[in-house]
Amino acid sequence: MATALGVVLDVGIHMNPNFREAVECVRLLLEKKFFAESKDEVALILCGSDATDNPLADEEGSFQNICLTFELAPISWKVLEFLDPDLLSLSTGDVVDALMVGADHLFNRCKNKRNIKEKHLLLVSNLYGSVDDSDVSRVSESLQSSGIKFSLIGCDLKKSINISPENRDEPGPSHAISHHHHPSSKTRPSISFLAELWDQLNGESYDFSDAVTALSIFETRSVSQRGWNVGLQIGDSITIPVVGYTHIKEAHPPTMKILYAPDPSLPLRAVTKYCTQDADPSNLNSSEVTRGKNSTKGIYGKRCEVKIMISVKCLQCLMSNNT
Repeated sequence: MATALGVVLDVGIHMNPNFREAVECVRLLLEKKFFAESKDEVALILCGSDATDNPLADEEGSFQNICLTFELAPISWKVLEFLDPDLLSLSTGDVVDALMVGADHLFNRCKNKRNIKEKHLLLVSNLYGSVDDSDVSRVSESLQSSGIKFSLIGCDLKKSINISPENRDEPGPSHAISHHHHPSSKTRPSISFLAELWDQLNGESYDFSDAVTALSIFETRSVSQRGWNVGLQIGDSITIPVVGYTHIKEAHPPTMKILYAPDPSLPLRAVTKYCTQDADPSNLNSSEVTRGKNSTKGIYGKRCEVKIMISVKCLQCLMSNNT
């Protein structure tokens, strides 16, 4: 069974400090699936793009600067080659609208696909952009009805919402300001809204630094369960028959297939060698051997002596070494 994964990549101007990390996270995720020959299907949605191309956009200005770049399909080289730090735009988009576009696309494309086991929507953003936070309950109900799992890479909402101004480790005047800003209502106006939305959706959220660990949640393996009969011993007189199963199985990387390509600079040539047929074989030169007769059907050295004995029943050829 496969997973339908929709990746919502924020390419707005506010992603400038973290955009290279965001692209690397998405590339790492898709490369792992691609080289593992995964059957999962992926769709890519750009939020904050200069162009608008999605089925929910209308003339009234809704769902603008959101582009459905790649529709749901098996992972290909085109998607991997498309991911580049140059995708950063000068516009901005609403990540909640982008989630609505991604959820609508996954829901419609997975209706008639029996091989899709689950639907997953991944948002990659630092959440520095603004969102329409008019009604979180309405947005939550709309997304929950689609049966999609949600994850966020770029901001740990649980950690961010618990950081208070007095407990924040702000850099002093003699320290350089890092591009990893501490989230707050001033720098990230959408943090409270998205934290409440993610809580209602039971979504997972991770910082960019934890992205590699977070990617493991997308690696689903189909393992046939084979139980073994064991006896649960309680005390000296009670034994209960139970069946054991493996709950966690170690995942090994796929084996690399070794292929051989002949080198045209090394031509093939036939080599013939002659050796004696004794307990300690030794090599012979071609000048030391001669073809045997029809009765012997072999190759022998000139040092071999052939004795012919005639009998009534058969003609036997005996060979003895001339020592």
